[in-house]
Amino acid sequence: MKKFAIALSALALGISAASAADLPARTYTKAPPPSLVAVYDWSGFYIGVNGGGGGGENCWNFVSAGFDAGCHNVRGGVVGGQIGYNWQASNFVVGVELSGDWANLRGSNVPVLATSGTDNSHVSSIFMATARAGYAWDRALLYVKGGAAWVHQDYFRTCNGITATGACLPVGFTPTTGSETRVGGVVGAGFEYAVTNNVILGIEGDFLPLGTRDNTFNARPTYSCGAGPGQPCTIAVKENLWTVTGRLGWKFGGPVVARY
Repeated sequence: MKKFAIALSALALGISAASAADLPARTYTKAPPPSLVAVYDWSGFYIGVNGGGGGGENCWNFVSAGFDAGCHNVRGGVVGGQIGYNWQASNFVVGVELSGDWANLRGSNVPVLATSGTDNSHVSSIFMATARAGYAWDRALLYVKGGAAWVHQDYFRTCNGITATGACLPVGFTPTTGSETRVGGVVGAGFEYAVTNNVILGIEGDFLPLGTRDNTFNARPTYSCGAGPGQPCTIAVKENLWTVTGRLGWKFGGPVVARY
């Protein structure tokens, strides 16, 4: 009996070994590593030019004379340049930028209570210092910005002749002038696209809420703007501006990075 059990066990082991020999050999393969993809990197310095148009509204109040002179729109062109630096982490881009534009925004109106003269405004330059934050899809970048703005402008009245509210002669003469560089805020948004590794095209719109400020206007002898002939007067000017510009830039530094 014992011999029979030993023989039966040996037979079972032989069958198991034969079955295992008939099975195909199992192979183990390592998963392939993730592939690297070349993605545009917005990090680095850039410099460029811009140009477009702008406008806004100027409202005058003759504080010294005690009457509201109404509002007029200013319109015209702007052209200038910008310089800045971007940092990119994943798809998020932040940066700082300085820009300066020559401007030729002009507008005028005739006050209802002082039709003898026309009020004129001329915005001649716009400077901005801003921070930017955006989201990049490879070579495309959508961003918002905000910061401070400096706007230089000239104000003046021109004579309309003899009217129902008084006389200002000769016609076209400038009896009253003023000027200022106003500091205010700016908010904006833009879109940029890297057409090559270094050349960037974009469009940007900005809004400049500049508030209300009292300005000293100078009157020529025999003319008055509310404080007596030849005397300086105070005129409060409320102002808001906007600009829309196309941008062409050159980016320095490494153009692309490898990411999984």
